[in-house]
Amino acid sequence: MWPRRTLPSIFLTSYLFGLSATHTAVHDGRFVPNHNLRVTIREVNFGCETRQSLVVNGTSPGPVIRLLPGARAWIRVYNDISDQNLTMHWHGLAQRMAPFADGTPQASQWPIPPGHFFDYEVATEPSDAGTYFYHSHVAMQATTCSGPVVVDDCSSCPFNYDDERILYFQDYLRVSDKEMAEDVQAVPYIWPGETDGIVLNGRSVPIGNKAARGPSGQKGVFGGGHASSPGGNPSPGVKQITNEEGCTLPVIDVEPGKTYRFRIAGATSLSLLSMAIEDHAGFTVIQADGMQYLRPVDTRDLQLGPGQRFDVLFRAKTMDELAADGNKTTYYLQFETRSRPEQLRGYAVIRYDDNVAVPEEPAVSPVDLPADPNGWLEYTFEPLSGFVAPTAAEVTRRITLEVVQLKDNVTGRQIWQLSGITWTEESYKVPLLVDIYQRGTDAMPNYTVAKGNKGWDPQTGSFPIKLGEVVELVIQNTGTISSIAGFVEAHPFHVHSQHVFDIGGGPGVYDADANNAKIDSLGYKPTLRDTTMLYRYKDTVYPGQAAGWRAWRLEATAPGVWMVHCHILTHMAMGMQAIFVVGDASDIMDIAPSDVAGYLDYGGSVYGNSTFAPSPNEYFSDVADKCGVYAQSEDGGQPSRSNTTSGYNSTSEYSDSTSDNNSTAEDEPETDEPVPSMSESSTKSLSTSEPDDDLEVGHDDSSSTTKYHTTADSSPTLAGHAEQTPSGTPETASDSEDADREPAVGYPAETTGDDSSVDDYPATDSAPAASAIPEPVYEGPPPNEEHAGHGEHPIYQGHAGSKGGPFYEGHPVHQDRPFRKDDPISEDIPSYGENTVDKGEHWGAGGGRREQPKRPWEFGKHY
Repeated sequence: MWPRRTLPSIFLTSYLFGLSATHTAVHDGRFVPNHNLRVTIREVNFGCETRQSLVVNGTSPGPVIRLLPGARAWIRVYNDISDQNLTMHWHGLAQRMAPFADGTPQASQWPIPPGHFFDYEVATEPSDAGTYFYHSHVAMQATTCSGPVVVDDCSSCPFNYDDERILYFQDYLRVSDKEMAEDVQAVPYIWPGETDGIVLNGRSVPIGNKAARGPSGQKGVFGGGHASSPGGNPSPGVKQITNEEGCTLPVIDVEPGKTYRFRIAGATSLSLLSMAIEDHAGFTVIQADGMQYLRPVDTRDLQLGPGQRFDVLFRAKTMDELAADGNKTTYYLQFETRSRPEQLRGYAVIRYDDNVAVPEEPAVSPVDLPADPNGWLEYTFEPLSGFVAPTAAEVTRRITLEVVQLKDNVTGRQIWQLSGITWTEESYKVPLLVDIYQRGTDAMPNYTVAKGNKGWDPQTGSFPIKLGEVVELVIQNTGTISSIAGFVEAHPFHVHSQHVFDIGGGPGVYDADANNAKIDSLGYKPTLRDTTMLYRYKDTVYPGQAAGWRAWRLEATAPGVWMVHCHILTHMAMGMQAIFVVGDASDIMDIAPSDVAGYLDYGGSVYGNSTFAPSPNEYFSDVADKCGVYAQSEDGGQPSRSNTTSGYNSTSEYSDSTSDNNSTAEDEPETDEPVPSMSESSTKSLSTSEPDDDLEVGHDDSSSTTKYHTTADSSPTLAGHAEQTPSGTPETASDSEDADREPAVGYPAETTGDDSSVDDYPATDSAPAASAIPEPVYEGPPPNEEHAGHGEHPIYQGHAGSKGGPFYEGHPVHQDRPFRKDDPISEDIPSYGENTVDKGEHWGAGGGRREQPKRPWEFGKHY
């Protein structure tokens, strides 16, 4: 008997974390965050080649952040890049952070200015156990600026294993992040090219290189040191990789006879991967995207898209089995890209004896991987227990996001649209969540208008959803209308705020009746996901023709501003992002005006620097001991001012911080002048919204907010924003009011040559002092009043939109057939009919391609 949905709503979450006690506190030298992440730019050695990259605490990927379940952590993120903004997003943790801490620039927060830091407040639920990752959400920075996050189990894991390994996949791209962003927004459009190599745990053998024989010695224990089995005897784990020279294959060290939990994270910026291990049975999948354990699924090959995570059990061969293999001690993990015009193959080594040298790459591929990635294990993953999806009868509204690539007639750019709207960081001058706090209902999308316009409000460019609505969100793929006419691409779609129940995908156009019948006939019980694939199914179709779909269900329970977007970074930069606004203004604005002022300005009082201690709102100020592992701090749950940070012992693996502020002024990048202090902004009066119209079609509005118990993350996945004309272009606040405040921990105070009194951030293994990190390539002072003002900061010079508003509405497209008009739900769908695009201007229109090293077209050729 499957239980009714039991996931707590955001209101229950709010109760558990004590939102009524939220307050603003000064994070000065006495405050010690749980984790420190310091982002710089440097030349990084990925093994065979170097690349100028953003790094976290000196490496790419950055250190593992390990979080306790049912607890709060403060994560301090330093922007030590002299000429770029920065944010950090906690991918997959959904609404487990304070409202302004989702890390989405111009949606939920102002970015962190150069020379500043921001304290992210991240809270976990007992049900959040799993594998996640953090990454910047600015431009193309996530190519290298990322690292793994692990949330441990609240109680015992339902599966036994002896140790863990993290397998962290990234793309290696020779083109710089800046060039890629410029190329895809250029006129004419320039495609920056396919991936040049796959990075695993910081090592890659890009095209044009050949892996040599590598040295012995234990190298492949990233993220190890944890077991669920009594007496598992895990090896000492490594929390941070080293980017070392040597063109050798990545290695994963294992011991005979042990069962390992492989935490496999897809932090690739472009590549969908298929992988398998030579002469092994394969993997047992126990989690997909964290949070909910699955009924175990055995598979020989695993597929991993950008943004996805799979936790799998890997059973190492026994000594007898190795002997039967001729005392073999190394096997190849083979991975290949899929659903791209050019396909690439790479290898890593599963090694049973770290005294054995790492072999060179094989002359012949040892594994045959499936050529067709479409529909991999579709309708297969089911929850082990708990969290039941809404039924078709409970759905109150369907929103279709139609994916279209075309040329913008106004800007001349190649863009991606979702149901006729494109969104990038340039779309808003003021983050939507900030605008709602500033202008109240005037900044909110019109729900009624949006329902008649494909789900989005033309005035704000956002998709409104009411709290309590049970929404079926359909992502409908189509053939491109420009560039290569009719070409079909695969898209990994990611949802912020709350996990969604994935109810399947398929070719053509979505047919709700047929899919519901399939789910019923299979007896399929959907599981919670945050990133799933919209597959290609066909290489080409007619321009604008339906080419495949992916469908989700969620009950909207988390008020706020959230995003849904493709997780291919170039597609994001070209506009394949949607902003959802969940709830009314009064639902969203749950921080007191007196506590929110510091978030409303670019460089406001919640952003610390070398002379200023930030004053963030402590949203989850009273934390209950949900799992029996969290100790209240001595002052009753208030922020720690000593070695114990937010209740953790500062020397434990759950906190990178220590109480030793022993760094000196030499740890900081040199600047020509000090970074200005910031004062708290004045608070504007906020209005609340009137109740919206009743919910749709045969559903009683009086029960709509209580009948459905939220899906797995108690926070929905959406966000929105309107065009603003108020004074709101980025501007750092003045330093007049807080000049005497104690300097923040993390950046040194100004000195007169005696560095002994400098308060720097606590030196730790995973958060090295700046002096331990190679000097940034870009040099220059942090922002000041002269260049951080209205429209003058390098990132925020942009536009508020083109004529008729900031959003280009596009045009109708072909479909195989329209949606049924008798479906018993409200449908926000695209229009259908004759394609009205100007074929002469759009079809086949495209630009050049950045010149790439020559590579053959034969599939499977390795370089």
